[in-house]
Amino acid sequence: MKRLKFFRVISAAIVFSLLFIALPASPALAVAQVQVWPTSGPPGTLVSLVGGGFTPLDQVTVKFGGIGGDVVATDIVGPLGTVGTIFAAPFNKSRGQYAVVAIDVHALSASANFNITSELQYISGAVGKAGSQVTVKGGGFQALAEVDILFDGEKVTTVNATQYGTINNTNFTVPEAAFGTHTISAVDRIGTNVFGTTPDLEFTVNESDFAIDPVTGAVGESITATGIGFAANQTVTLTLDGIVLTTDPAVVPTNNKGSFSAIFIIPTIGRGAHEIKAKDADGHEKTATLTVGEKMTISPLTGFVDEQVTISGNGFGANKTVTITIDGKTLTTDPITVTANASGAFSATFVVPDAVKGAHTIKAGDDIGSSATATFTVEHRMEGIDPVYGLVGDEVSASGTGFAGGSTITISSDDVGVTTTTTDANGSFGPATFVVPATTKGVHTVKVQDASGNSATTPYTVAEEMSITPGTGFVSDQITLTGTGFGANRTVTIAIDNVSIGTADTDAIGNINAIFTIPPGTQGDHTVKAIDSAGNSATAILTIQHQMSMTPGSGIAGTTVAVTGTGFGGSKQVTIKFNNSLIATIPLIVTTGAKGSFSASFDLPATTAGSYAVEVSDGTISVVTSVTVERTVAISKTTNELEPGYVDMELSLSGTGFLANATVTVTYQSEPVVLKTTTTDDSGSFLVVFAIPVSAGGEHTITVSDGQTTEQFDFFMETTAPGPPVPLSPPTGFKPKQPVTFDWQDIDDISKPVTYTLQIATDLGFSSIVLEKTGLTDSVYALTEEEKLDTRSDKEPYYWRVQAVDSASNVSLYSDTSILVIGFIWPGYMIYIWIGLGVVFLGLLAFWLGRRFAYASY
Repeated sequence: MKRLKFFRVISAAIVFSLLFIALPASPALAVAQVQVWPTSGPPGTLVSLVGGGFTPLDQVTVKFGGIGGDVVATDIVGPLGTVGTIFAAPFNKSRGQYAVVAIDVHALSASANFNITSELQYISGAVGKAGSQVTVKGGGFQALAEVDILFDGEKVTTVNATQYGTINNTNFTVPEAAFGTHTISAVDRIGTNVFGTTPDLEFTVNESDFAIDPVTGAVGESITATGIGFAANQTVTLTLDGIVLTTDPAVVPTNNKGSFSAIFIIPTIGRGAHEIKAKDADGHEKTATLTVGEKMTISPLTGFVDEQVTISGNGFGANKTVTITIDGKTLTTDPITVTANASGAFSATFVVPDAVKGAHTIKAGDDIGSSATATFTVEHRMEGIDPVYGLVGDEVSASGTGFAGGSTITISSDDVGVTTTTTDANGSFGPATFVVPATTKGVHTVKVQDASGNSATTPYTVAEEMSITPGTGFVSDQITLTGTGFGANRTVTIAIDNVSIGTADTDAIGNINAIFTIPPGTQGDHTVKAIDSAGNSATAILTIQHQMSMTPGSGIAGTTVAVTGTGFGGSKQVTIKFNNSLIATIPLIVTTGAKGSFSASFDLPATTAGSYAVEVSDGTISVVTSVTVERTVAISKTTNELEPGYVDMELSLSGTGFLANATVTVTYQSEPVVLKTTTTDDSGSFLVVFAIPVSAGGEHTITVSDGQTTEQFDFFMETTAPGPPVPLSPPTGFKPKQPVTFDWQDIDDISKPVTYTLQIATDLGFSSIVLEKTGLTDSVYALTEEEKLDTRSDKEPYYWRVQAVDSASNVSLYSDTSILVIGFIWPGYMIYIWIGLGVVFLGLLAFWLGRRFAYASY
């Protein structure tokens, strides 16, 4: 770094000189100007500034970052108005372009741009090995950015830049890397927005690392060798004391980062320290020390008295006699004299002597002090029990060896003591007898244990049983199942004919008490099986009976009746008869399933109301039950105040279940009016159509009867009055000829026909009625000669009005009242004469008035 700064200073001085020479020497420069060199660099870069056009002999100030920026230098303007100075780019500036401004006392100024770039610098050394610590610092980063430190382009750490774009003393560990030169750089970013990358620093990995694990071992043991910092993608050779080792993998390669890992087995060598060397194809090498000691193995590690054990060892003295002992007592071996070979290895066998149960030390040692030990565990064992299968209360005998000597043996069944005995000095006992206690069905544990806690177990099997109550029933009936001798606290699967129908749980002593529902099945005997989760099982016989049901049990003709059956024969055709006759069903052909169940339906036929037999048969099994056909009658339309009926409205009544071939009478109102009669058919059904007669608005009753059964329906006659008629003739105030003919507007109504009432009175309030005509069927009425009206003056006219009445007795409002004058009537020609005289009179009057106005003007 010092050399770099030196060259920077020299370069700046040279540029300064050249620029100074290049600038005009005239003191009369009109405009100040400056230049900087270099124009970019990281913080701390030495920058030369030269310029001219300033006030001679003034003090000039150089600011970095514009007029309001940091003062980085001051100088005195030369007599020709020139200036030249050197300053360092400030360390408190982040990446970006800044204006460098030179300004003299008289405010003459000029500026040039300098671009701050980012840079990393070492604080620690630039060489080392993988895993060593490196410290760097830097500047020129984006303010407050995240700065990723990269080693060979891979991130090793991240640090936050300060508000000035600097990072200080950042440490990181050199990652796994091959021997040779590597790069360190930095990238600053905010989120995914990357601002730039620094120039690379070089770091040299100049040392390899090599280790083995473990560093001590015995012949035949596995050792893992690992190395880092070797040449990349090269082959590494591992040697032990100069002899190439057999490794896994057979050829050990380094990866692209100069690392490797391999496993080798310690070969047959003597005890002591040995050199393990790793060397790559480029000659980089590293050593580790492996210490080999003596080792002994026995097989098996556990066993019983009188069993044979093999013992072998290595790392002992070459060609030395090896003595083998158990708990300090010399063992008889095969061969009798055991001698290590030239590599310090040996092998022999021995028979486990009489010993109590537990761990015993086997030791092998030679006469130069080499020794190794192993532990052999003598196990106790039961010779067995006799018998191994039986029932509660059976007598069973047990025996064993290898227990504690002179110890009390407790014999238990499922941890419940059943008897005791005592071992001899060598830990043997038996035979000892005991009685099987009450327990669950299945495999149970018979355990023997001495006072020292040594124990052994063997299985004993107890049988199970079960029963069901009742033994017969219908599908869907509930059956109680009880059982004993099953597994304790087990889930028991209950099956019929090997098909599961549910589960139950046993209690702590293997009892079952469960209720299940009989599933679909054919009539006859079926096997009920209970099996617990341990496989314990028992069976019983359940007899399923047939059963049939119908829903509903009653209804009108056409009602769909569902028929179901269980317990019938499997896969058989079923016939259904109604009143001893086959009846159509859905499906058309009814067949039971494989388990004797079926489902069908039929519609109740039209027949006289009553109870009828329904027979269901599969050809072998027949069931007879009854269904009730109910009487029904329906009207084509119901009426009410919101939806009333009307006169001459056509209705129909239909019925089923009535008397066959009987007369049915339909009547209307409380004082019956026979509307229609008809005759039922052979099945008691009928249909009759009738019209509603003239009757008053409001509630009425329609009755239908076959002489034995009567049904009634409410009928509501409409109560809406027709609109009032509109008088047409004679016009009000007119003097008609007598006898007068009255005419008014026709009125339409749903309840036809409509009649009218005509009233003539001498007063407007119609308290003095001179004529009233009711029940008029036409909208016109001519007075007869006898009904001629008396002559009256114009001041005493007649008044007339009309009212409409429909066939449901609904009365309209009266029409508007019209005035009628009955008196003297001029002949027609006299009217014209009077009109002519009036015209002449008006003409003479006009002539007279004209002359009068004319003379008056003179």
